Amino acid sequence: MPARFQVDALEWFEEWSGERPAGIRQQVLGYMYTNSYGETADDDILLLRYRYDSAKRTIYDVEGGEPIAELRSDSGEPVITDGISLNTHVMDANTAAAFVKALRIGFHACDTRSGVDHCMRRLAWLASEYYLNANDSKKTTLYVLKRDAENPAELTGLIVR
Repeated sequence: MPARFQVDALEWFEEWSGERPAGIRQQVLGYMYTNSYGETADDDILLLRYRYDSAKRTIYDVEGGEPIAELRSDSGEPVITDGISLNTHVMDANTAAAFVKALRIGFHACDTRSGVDHCMRRLAWLASEYYLNANDSKKTTLYVLKRDAENPAELTGLIVR
């Protein structure tokens, strides 16, 4: 997470709760999206440019209604990057670059062991991170999602630790 987002998040927490947390846990900053055995808590939220739809096994951009990435076939494990197709016709240049970079890195063994949905959620998270880094000084619209990278979450004082 860029340092300015950390400061903004801490200031937001203080404004809404009247208390300022000491900081944001480093494991959350270092690798936000992880499997259920990771360090994130159930009420942690994700701020993502892309959202995963597990029913369709597709990924959507916050500003578009068409899928931008989808799993072509679920013929088995492990998930391979060649099995994911990108809809570059509806992507802007930054989105396309973010997904190409994320797919170049691919999936780690710990990801593939966690299954197809985990890999697609991680892809949505990782591509979002690359997009946000490329657009660091620009205003950007994001989804506020639960840690499944799919369902909406709320920014409330209840998530302050």
